[in-house]
Amino acid sequence: MTVSLQLGEDSIQSEVNLSFESVTLPAMLPAFRLIADQLVDVAINNATSEGKSISCKKGCGACCRMAVPVSEPEAHRLRDVVVAMPEPRRSEIQQRFAAGMEVFRQTGLLDNMFQRVSGEQEERNAMANLDAYYATGVPCPFLEEESCSIYEERPLICREFLVTSPAENCANIDGVGVKRLPTLARPGDALILIASNPDEKRVASMPMIQILEWTSEHPDQGQSHMAPEWMGLFAETLQTKANNML
Repeated sequence: MTVSLQLGEDSIQSEVNLSFESVTLPAMLPAFRLIADQLVDVAINNATSEGKSISCKKGCGACCRMAVPVSEPEAHRLRDVVVAMPEPRRSEIQQRFAAGMEVFRQTGLLDNMFQRVSGEQEERNAMANLDAYYATGVPCPFLEEESCSIYEERPLICREFLVTSPAENCANIDGVGVKRLPTLARPGDALILIASNPDEKRVASMPMIQILEWTSEHPDQGQSHMAPEWMGLFAETLQTKANNML
């Protein structure tokens, strides 16, 4: 299937191999990642042409202590990744998730995080919760030696979250001095959008630290559609978001 996106003066055209069968969204992640990586490549090339460079590198894990929004489909996929790990690694990762959840259990910080907000007060509260989460310093359970141990499986938001500012600035809780790589379309947001029920305040995402607990309580991986239909919806959502950002 050919996927074409027009991003202002830039465009991408990708050939993706899809099975012609009904699947759930987690099965679509390899194809979605391909599109996401190409969008990021366009943004990096644009930054390079302006004399900027990406400062993110192995050993820089400040952003891995943020409340990373993981879509429900990615949560199910990552649970499968953990379950497939050999022992004792699987138990080690599970223990990291459990320890992280214990830190937040009584704080209320995870309650309704990343949900739709209405009004300035709710928005301020949401931002305050994100800052408070970062201030705890709890790392992503997959972070090892300040690097991602599941790099090929990392969520879409992690793929697109790059900075051109000095790496040391990322430790600033208030974000001062941090310049994020601008992208005209964010695949992570698009995936959350197509996985969400538009009639509910809750959106289909959660903090990374919550994925094992949430998927154990919600084993259903969502609706099934033909793979080309999912891809068409993903591309359409990306294009609409790109048009709105121009």
